[in-house]
Amino acid sequence: MAAGNSVFDEIMEQHKLMKGRPLKEQIEYYVGYYWKMALVTAAALGILISFIYSAVTAKEEALCILFVNTFIKDDVDMQAYGAELTELLALDPDDYSINIQKDLWIDYENMDEISSANIQKLLVLHAAAAIDGMIVNDTYLDANADSGILGDLSEVLPPELMEKYKDRIIYVDSSIDEKGEYPALLDVSDASIMESPTLPAYFCLSQVTPHPENTIAFLEYLLGE
Repeated sequence: MAAGNSVFDEIMEQHKLMKGRPLKEQIEYYVGYYWKMALVTAAALGILISFIYSAVTAKEEALCILFVNTFIKDDVDMQAYGAELTELLALDPDDYSINIQKDLWIDYENMDEISSANIQKLLVLHAAAAIDGMIVNDTYLDANADSGILGDLSEVLPPELMEKYKDRIIYVDSSIDEKGEYPALLDVSDASIMESPTLPAYFCLSQVTPHPENTIAFLEYLLGE
Protein backbone atom coordinates (compact mmCIF):
# COMPACT_ATOMS: atom_id res chain seq x y z
CA MET A 1 0.00 0.00 0.00
CA ALA A 2 1.32 3.46 -0.90
CA ALA A 3 2.11 6.05 1.76
CA GLY A 4 -1.13 7.63 2.90
CA ASN A 5 -4.37 6.51 4.40
CA SER A 6 -6.74 6.09 1.47
CA VAL A 7 -7.39 4.07 -1.64
CA PHE A 8 -6.96 7.35 -3.58
CA ASP A 9 -3.32 7.53 -2.43
CA GLU A 10 -2.77 3.99 -3.71
CA ILE A 11 -4.32 4.78 -7.10
CA MET A 12 -2.18 7.92 -7.50
CA GLU A 13 0.92 5.90 -6.67
CA GLN A 14 0.08 3.37 -9.39
CA HIS A 15 -0.46 6.17 -11.91
CA LYS A 16 3.03 7.54 -11.13
CA LEU A 17 4.57 4.11 -11.65
CA MET A 18 2.99 3.77 -15.10
CA LYS A 19 3.62 7.32 -16.27
CA GLY A 20 5.62 7.36 -19.51
CA ARG A 21 5.27 3.62 -20.10
CA PRO A 22 4.03 2.30 -23.51
CA LEU A 23 0.26 2.31 -23.86
CA LYS A 24 0.08 -1.47 -24.29
CA GLU A 25 2.07 -2.02 -21.12
CA GLN A 26 -0.12 0.46 -19.22
CA ILE A 27 -3.31 -1.28 -20.36
CA GLU A 28 -2.00 -4.72 -19.42
CA TYR A 29 -0.83 -3.44 -16.03
CA TYR A 30 -4.08 -1.66 -15.13
CA VAL A 31 -6.22 -4.57 -16.28
CA GLY A 32 -4.21 -6.94 -14.09
CA TYR A 33 -3.99 -4.53 -11.13
CA TYR A 34 -7.65 -3.53 -10.99
CA TRP A 35 -8.75 -7.09 -11.67
CA LYS A 36 -6.97 -8.20 -8.50
CA MET A 37 -8.44 -5.26 -6.58
CA ALA A 38 -11.90 -6.17 -7.85
CA LEU A 39 -11.48 -9.74 -6.66
CA VAL A 40 -10.36 -8.61 -3.18
CA THR A 41 -13.22 -6.10 -3.00
CA ALA A 42 -15.76 -8.69 -4.15
CA ALA A 43 -14.50 -11.20 -1.58
CA ALA A 44 -14.67 -8.65 1.22
CA LEU A 45 -18.13 -7.56 0.12
CA GLY A 46 -19.29 -11.18 -0.01
CA ILE A 47 -18.10 -11.81 3.55
CA LEU A 48 -19.82 -8.63 4.74
CA ILE A 49 -23.10 -9.54 3.01
CA SER A 50 -22.94 -13.07 4.46
CA PHE A 51 -22.35 -11.69 7.96
CA ILE A 52 -25.21 -9.20 7.66
CA TYR A 53 -27.54 -11.87 6.26
CA SER A 54 -26.69 -14.28 9.09
CA ALA A 55 -27.25 -11.59 11.70
CA VAL A 56 -30.57 -10.51 10.20
CA THR A 57 -31.96 -14.00 9.59
CA ALA A 58 -30.66 -15.66 12.77
CA LYS A 59 -33.39 -17.23 14.86
CA GLU A 60 -33.72 -16.41 18.52
CA GLU A 61 -32.96 -19.40 20.73
CA ALA A 62 -35.94 -20.18 22.95
CA LEU A 63 -34.54 -23.19 24.79
CA CYS A 64 -31.13 -24.83 25.25
CA ILE A 65 -30.99 -28.33 26.75
CA LEU A 66 -27.81 -30.41 26.97
CA PHE A 67 -27.54 -34.15 27.56
CA VAL A 68 -24.20 -34.78 29.29
CA ASN A 69 -23.00 -38.35 29.95
CA THR A 70 -26.56 -39.58 29.41
CA PHE A 71 -28.12 -41.36 26.49
CA ILE A 72 -31.36 -41.09 24.54
CA LYS A 73 -32.92 -44.15 22.91
CA ASP A 74 -31.66 -44.70 19.37
CA ASP A 75 -35.17 -44.81 17.93
CA VAL A 76 -36.08 -41.34 19.20
CA ASP A 77 -36.43 -38.89 16.31
CA MET A 78 -34.88 -35.77 17.79
CA GLN A 79 -36.03 -33.60 14.89
CA ALA A 80 -39.62 -34.66 15.51
CA TYR A 81 -39.10 -34.26 19.26
CA GLY A 82 -37.89 -30.70 18.72
CA ALA A 83 -40.84 -29.98 16.43
CA GLU A 84 -43.26 -31.23 19.11
CA LEU A 85 -41.58 -28.99 21.68
CA THR A 86 -41.78 -26.04 19.31
CA GLU A 87 -45.52 -26.64 18.94
CA LEU A 88 -45.96 -27.15 22.70
CA LEU A 89 -44.23 -23.86 23.45
CA ALA A 90 -46.26 -22.11 20.74
CA LEU A 91 -43.10 -20.91 19.02
CA ASP A 92 -42.93 -19.62 15.47
CA PRO A 93 -40.26 -21.89 13.86
CA ASP A 94 -39.37 -19.06 11.47
CA ASP A 95 -38.32 -16.86 14.37
CA TYR A 96 -37.31 -19.21 17.19
CA SER A 97 -35.17 -22.31 17.52
CA ILE A 98 -34.76 -25.03 20.15
CA ASN A 99 -31.23 -26.24 20.82
CA ILE A 100 -31.07 -29.81 22.12
CA GLN A 101 -27.58 -31.28 22.18
CA LYS A 102 -27.24 -34.95 23.04
CA ASP A 103 -24.33 -37.33 23.54
CA LEU A 104 -21.97 -34.80 25.11
CA TRP A 105 -19.47 -36.99 26.90
CA ILE A 106 -16.95 -36.11 29.61
CA ASP A 107 -14.68 -38.83 31.00
CA TYR A 108 -13.53 -37.34 34.30
CA GLU A 109 -11.26 -40.28 35.13
CA ASN A 110 -9.47 -40.55 31.79
CA MET A 111 -9.54 -37.06 30.36
CA ASP A 112 -9.09 -37.07 26.59
CA GLU A 113 -9.33 -34.37 23.90
CA ILE A 114 -13.08 -34.85 23.43
CA SER A 115 -13.74 -34.62 27.16
CA SER A 116 -11.53 -31.56 27.47
CA ALA A 117 -13.25 -29.86 24.54
CA ASN A 118 -16.69 -30.61 25.99
CA ILE A 119 -15.70 -29.20 29.38
CA GLN A 120 -14.53 -25.99 27.71
CA LYS A 121 -17.76 -25.86 25.71
CA LEU A 122 -19.86 -26.20 28.86
CA LEU A 123 -17.84 -23.55 30.69
CA VAL A 124 -18.32 -21.10 27.83
CA LEU A 125 -22.07 -21.78 27.69
CA HIS A 126 -22.38 -21.44 31.46
CA ALA A 127 -20.44 -18.17 31.40
CA ALA A 128 -22.67 -16.88 28.60
CA ALA A 129 -25.80 -17.86 30.58
CA ALA A 130 -26.96 -19.79 27.52
CA ILE A 131 -27.99 -23.09 29.16
CA ASP A 132 -31.56 -23.62 30.32
CA GLY A 133 -31.20 -27.15 31.59
CA MET A 134 -29.08 -30.29 31.46
CA ILE A 135 -29.63 -34.01 31.80
CA VAL A 136 -26.56 -35.44 33.54
CA ASN A 137 -25.40 -38.62 35.26
CA ASP A 138 -23.86 -39.32 38.66
CA THR A 139 -20.26 -38.78 37.50
CA TYR A 140 -21.15 -35.27 36.38
CA LEU A 141 -22.83 -34.71 39.74
CA ASP A 142 -19.78 -35.96 41.66
CA ALA A 143 -17.49 -33.63 39.70
CA ASN A 144 -19.69 -30.53 39.92
CA ALA A 145 -21.81 -30.76 43.07
CA ASP A 146 -19.64 -28.19 44.83
CA SER A 147 -18.60 -26.16 41.78
CA GLY A 148 -21.31 -23.51 42.01
CA ILE A 149 -22.66 -24.15 38.51
CA LEU A 150 -25.70 -26.18 39.52
CA GLY A 151 -28.76 -24.00 39.89
CA ASP A 152 -31.37 -24.20 42.64
CA LEU A 153 -34.49 -25.96 41.36
CA SER A 154 -36.69 -24.09 43.84
CA GLU A 155 -35.72 -20.77 42.23
CA VAL A 156 -37.25 -21.81 38.90
CA LEU A 157 -39.82 -24.54 39.55
CA PRO A 158 -43.07 -23.32 41.14
CA PRO A 159 -43.97 -24.70 44.61
CA GLU A 160 -46.62 -27.05 43.21
CA LEU A 161 -44.04 -28.75 40.96
CA MET A 162 -41.50 -28.93 43.79
CA GLU A 163 -44.17 -30.72 45.80
CA LYS A 164 -45.21 -32.92 42.89
CA TYR A 165 -41.65 -34.02 42.17
CA LYS A 166 -40.43 -34.15 45.78
CA ASP A 167 -39.69 -37.88 45.55
CA ARG A 168 -37.47 -37.26 42.54
CA ILE A 169 -35.48 -34.34 43.94
CA ILE A 170 -31.88 -34.78 45.03
CA TYR A 171 -30.21 -32.29 47.36
CA VAL A 172 -26.54 -31.38 47.28
CA ASP A 173 -24.46 -29.65 49.91
CA SER A 174 -22.48 -26.71 48.53
CA SER A 175 -19.82 -24.70 50.30
CA ILE A 176 -20.00 -21.97 47.67
CA ASP A 177 -21.23 -18.77 49.33
CA GLU A 178 -22.15 -20.94 52.33
CA LYS A 179 -25.24 -22.01 50.41
CA GLY A 180 -25.45 -25.32 52.20
CA GLU A 181 -27.92 -28.00 51.16
CA TYR A 182 -30.30 -27.17 48.32
CA PRO A 183 -32.41 -28.99 45.67
CA ALA A 184 -30.14 -29.30 42.64
CA LEU A 185 -31.24 -32.35 40.67
CA LEU A 186 -34.39 -34.16 39.69
CA ASP A 187 -34.33 -37.86 38.74
CA VAL A 188 -35.62 -38.31 35.16
CA SER A 189 -34.07 -41.72 34.47
CA ASP A 190 -37.52 -43.18 33.80
CA ALA A 191 -38.39 -40.62 31.12
CA SER A 192 -39.59 -42.35 27.96
CA ILE A 193 -36.78 -41.03 25.75
CA MET A 194 -33.95 -42.08 28.08
CA GLU A 195 -32.06 -45.23 27.14
CA SER A 196 -32.82 -47.15 30.34
CA PRO A 197 -34.46 -46.40 33.71
CA THR A 198 -31.53 -48.19 35.36
CA LEU A 199 -29.02 -45.62 34.07
CA PRO A 200 -28.76 -42.50 36.26
CA ALA A 201 -30.17 -39.39 34.59
CA TYR A 202 -30.81 -36.17 36.45
CA PHE A 203 -32.33 -32.90 35.31
CA CYS A 204 -30.51 -29.84 36.59
CA LEU A 205 -30.36 -26.12 35.94
CA SER A 206 -27.53 -23.76 35.21
CA GLN A 207 -26.99 -20.91 37.68
CA VAL A 208 -28.84 -18.67 35.23
CA THR A 209 -31.82 -20.05 33.32
CA PRO A 210 -32.58 -17.64 30.44
CA HIS A 211 -35.97 -19.16 29.56
CA PRO A 212 -37.51 -20.46 32.81
CA GLU A 213 -41.05 -20.92 31.52
CA ASN A 214 -39.87 -22.91 28.51
CA THR A 215 -37.56 -24.92 30.76
CA ILE A 216 -40.44 -25.88 33.03
CA ALA A 217 -42.52 -26.87 30.00
CA PHE A 218 -39.63 -29.02 28.73
CA LEU A 219 -39.28 -30.79 32.08
CA GLU A 220 -42.97 -31.63 32.21
CA TYR A 221 -42.89 -32.78 28.58
CA LEU A 222 -39.81 -34.91 29.31
CA LEU A 223 -41.66 -36.66 32.13
CA GLY A 224 -44.74 -37.17 29.98
CA GLU A 225 -46.91 -34.64 31.75
